[in-house]
Parts: sequence; C-alpha cells; structure tokens
Amino acid sequence: HKDLERASISGAKGVTSAQLAGCNLYRVTLPEKTAREIEDMEQIRSISVHARILLTLCLLLSVYSFLVLQNSRDIHFLLNLSETPLPFVGVDFPIVSFCVYMPMVLCGLFVYFHLYLQKVWESLAIKPAIFPGGQCLDQSVDGWLLMGVGARMMPLLRTKQRSLRFLRWCFACVLGWVLVPLFLLFFVTRCAVRHDLLLSSFQISLWLFSLGFSIYSYRLAKRTLEGAPKRSFWKMLPVTAWSVLLGFAVPVLGLLIEAPLGHVKFPMFNADFTDQDVSARPDRWDSDAELLKYTKGAQLQGRNLKYLQGRKAFLVNADLRSVNLQHADLRGADLRKAMLEGAKLQHARLSLAQLQGANLQEAFLDNTDFSFAKMQGADLAGVKLNNVNFLFAKLQQVNLSGTQLKDVDLSGVDLQGADLRESVLHGARLVLTNLQQVRLHGADCTGADLSSARLQGADVMGAVFAKANLYEAELKGVQFGDVDLRGAKLTEANLQWADLSDADIRNATFHSANMRGALFNEIQRSMLSHALSPSNEPVCLSRRLALACYKWLLKQQGLTEPTERGKQNQLQPPYCPDSKEIKGPIFLYEQLPDGISEGKCPKEPVKQPTTQPASEK
Repeated sequence: HKDLERASISGAKGVTSAQLAGCNLYRVTLPEKTAREIEDMEQIRSISVHARILLTLCLLLSVYSFLVLQNSRDIHFLLNLSETPLPFVGVDFPIVSFCVYMPMVLCGLFVYFHLYLQKVWESLAIKPAIFPGGQCLDQSVDGWLLMGVGARMMPLLRTKQRSLRFLRWCFACVLGWVLVPLFLLFFVTRCAVRHDLLLSSFQISLWLFSLGFSIYSYRLAKRTLEGAPKRSFWKMLPVTAWSVLLGFAVPVLGLLIEAPLGHVKFPMFNADFTDQDVSARPDRWDSDAELLKYTKGAQLQGRNLKYLQGRKAFLVNADLRSVNLQHADLRGADLRKAMLEGAKLQHARLSLAQLQGANLQEAFLDNTDFSFAKMQGADLAGVKLNNVNFLFAKLQQVNLSGTQLKDVDLSGVDLQGADLRESVLHGARLVLTNLQQVRLHGADCTGADLSSARLQGADVMGAVFAKANLYEAELKGVQFGDVDLRGAKLTEANLQWADLSDADIRNATFHSANMRGALFNEIQRSMLSHALSPSNEPVCLSRRLALACYKWLLKQQGLTEPTERGKQNQLQPPYCPDSKEIKGPIFLYEQLPDGISEGKCPKEPVKQPTTQPASEK
C-alpha cells in the first residue's frame, strides 16, 4: 500500500496488478499489459451484480416478514390461527410454521450473500486504491453503496475525506451486516408470547449464528482489503465468540429483568388481548345468555400467559385449564362459562370481570383481585383463597363447598344462595355480607366477623360460630340445629322466631338482641341471664364508623341495605332464670306478663289473676 504518485515504471518487466494492490498510482506510467489488467473491472461488476440481487432479496423478505409479524395478533401466535401466503409461491402457511421456515430462508440467503460479497472483496484487494487517472477504487467500480465500506477499509482511501462518506459507510453496514440479524431477533421477540421453549431455542440459535457470521464476515473483509495475511477460522473464533456473547447478554439480561417487571419494562414478551375477541362470537351476537352455548371458546389449555394484558377481552367458553395467568390483567374481561380448573391466578386482576358460570375448581387464587366482579353461579369448590379481594363482588349461587376461606375479606359481597358447605371461614370478614339462603351446613366460622350480615333462610345445620361476631346480624327465622355458638357475640342481632333450642350458646352474648318469638330449651334458661347482660367490652366508635362507611358504599353501588331495626321491641326475658316452675321449651313474647318488669325477676313464680264466676263471688 505504497504511494507511487507520479512514478514511472513503464520499462519494468513482470509487473502485475496484484503487486500494485492498494497503492496510489496517481499519474504513474505503467506497462501497457499491467495497465489493461488494472482497468479491467468486468469480473468485479459481474460478481457485485449477483451479490446485489441476493442483498435485495434478503431485504425484501425481511421487510415482508416484519409486516406479517407486526400485523399478526398475539392470539394468532398462541393458537396458530393465521395463514400467511408466501410471496412468489402463493402457498398459505400457518403463522407458527412461517416463524420456523422463514428465519431459515433468511439466514441461508444472508450467508450466501456474504460468500458472494467476499469474492468482491478479494477482487478489489488486487486493485490499486487510486488509479492513474485519479479515480478512487470505489468510484471506478459502479458506485454500489457497499463499495464505500471497502474503500474505508483500505489504508490509503481511509484518509481521503469526502462529503457524507461516514454516513454512507454507516448505512452500508446496516444494510449488509446488521439488518438481517436484527429481523431474526424480531422473530425471537415476536414469538416469545407463546413461551414455547423449543421454538424460542431454535430461533435464538439462528439469530446467534447470523450474528456471529456477520461479525466474522466483516472482520474477514477488513483483513482482505487491508492486505493482512489470512488467519484461520479457529484463530478468529475467540473474538467472534466474545462478540456473540456480548450480543446475547442484552436479551438474556432483559429476560431476567422481565420476570418481576414483565408488563412494565418488556411488554413485547407478554401476550396482549386488550379489547380483542379471543373466542369466536356467534352471528348476531347480542350478549344474550342463551347464545353463550353457541360461542366457540378459545383453546388455550396449559399455555403460559403470565403478565397477560387482557382488559375487556372476550373469553366466553374459553378453555383455560392449567393456564399460567400470574399477574395477568383481566379487568372487565368476559369469562362467562370459562374453564379455569387448576389455573394459576396469583396476583391476577379480575375486577369488574364477568365470571358467571365459570369453573374455578382447584385454581390458585393467592392475592387475586375479584372486586366488583360478577361471579354468579361460578364453581370455586376446593379452592384455597389467600388474601383474595372480593369487595362488592356478586357471588350469588356460587359453589364454595369445601373451600379454604381463612382470613378472606368478603365484606359487602352478595353471596345469596351460595354453597358454603364444609368450608373453612376462620377469621373471615363478612361485614354487611348478604348470606340469605346460603348453605353453611358443617361450615367452620370460628372467629369470623359477620357484623350486619343477612342470614335469613340460611342453612346453618352443624355449623361452628364459636367466638364469631354477629353484631346486628339478621338471623330472623334461622334454625340453629346443632350449631356451636360458644362465645359468639350476638349483640343487637335480630333473632325473631329463630330456633336455638339445639344450639350450644355457652358464653354467648345476646345483649340488646331482638329475640321476639325465639325458641330456647330448658337448659339454655340458666345461661340467658349472663348472655343478656350488657357486655363489659367498651364501645368501639371506630367500628361503628366503619359499619356506617360500608352502608354508604352499599348505597353508592345500588345494593340492598340491611333493614333498620328499632330498639323498642328489644325486651328482657319474661321468666325468672332461678324459677324451677318453668319446664320445657319456652318462647319470648312481645309483651311481658303482669308482675315481671324489665331487668327484675321475682323469687317465686308470678301467679296470673283469674276471673271467678259471679256465683262464687
């Protein structure tokens, strides 16, 4: 690569064009044969034409693939629904098959293009950098954009500063070495919503191969045009490997960060069903419940949909069994009649969702948000609930039999007609909850808070309400057969016509309770004196304020508020606990018999005055 400007070597013998490779021959006098060899560019032009065609084909297929992937919805990748026509062939391919074969075609064309391009560099390497007429090498070929890369790699042309040379070099590098690996990476990220390990591994392997080959071909072209001795592939392997690892570290780091912050930082890895019809709507759809059976549900069984974005998605009759929906956003989604058995719904947001008739048996519902959801008739049998939010959810006729509801907050929830048999409600909050016609047979409600709850018509046979708080609860006409009420607080509860004759009311508190017409047995009489005495616990103003807030929220939501009850009919028992004259079951009447005043009990049974016949007077 010497500067031979204005030299004269016309008389020299045996001079070849290869000996003058990369030299400055400006105004140099050359032998006639050597001059013809130097000026002959036909071979280079022929090879560059083929390389240009291959590059154009690579770019067209890359742009076509980008448009296909960009216009395909996430549900197409998950269900393999979309059929993509191949250009120039007219064959329709499913989207997943397209994502398998098109990267292979792109990678093969990319390698073939660089093999041709290497022939161009080898032909340019035996040419001078500057010709006798003053033209530079890149100007003497055909002005192809990639020739600017070759000119920048030659030492003598590198110093020749021309306008926009650096910009041309950058653009040529992007087209020739960067664009195809970049589109292959787009295949990887676009298909990541499937969470298919085999497909992702295959695409990542192709992308890494194209990236490594791109780095290797650029370094080989640079050494060829600089005139450096060729190095074997194995000697260049360490540098190439480090370059590939550096390129691979970025997406790997992204995947590691994506685990806790997937929907925030890397949304391309999360499926997006927002406002989309995932299930196929029937013709003339009008959201009528009778048309639900004609809806073709999406088959997503066993899919990994972690961090799914599915607000207001249409998923009626969808098969979501064993689906991973952790941290999914399904607010306002239509999931009526959906099959969610064994689904992982930890930290999922399902507020305002429609889940009528959905099957959630054995689903994982830790920290799930069901606030304001419509879940009438849903099946949650055997579900373990932990920190689940059911605030003002509609759970009428829901099946919760055998469910673990420990410490669950069901305040303000409408559970009318629900099945809670054999369920565990230790410490559960059911403040202002509608429990009318609920089946609580054998349920364990130890320590549960049922303040102002409505239980008219509820089946509580064999239930345990030990130490439960039933303050102001509506228990009118409830049959407490074999119910454990030990230590329960029924202060100001409405027990009109309730049957407690078979209940265990030891240490229970009935202060200010409305027990008009309530039925007790003989043994319970001795307990009622203490049970009806005022509670020694201080009045909690914050609790009364909380109940008032709950009632206000119920009015705002248009829900039914518990009936107001006055205290004028709340009476003390019309009998003496110490009297042994009273036998068998007794009733509490609205009016006290003569001779017994409220809060006082005579030592002897009170005899009612009798009317004597006039003849005896």
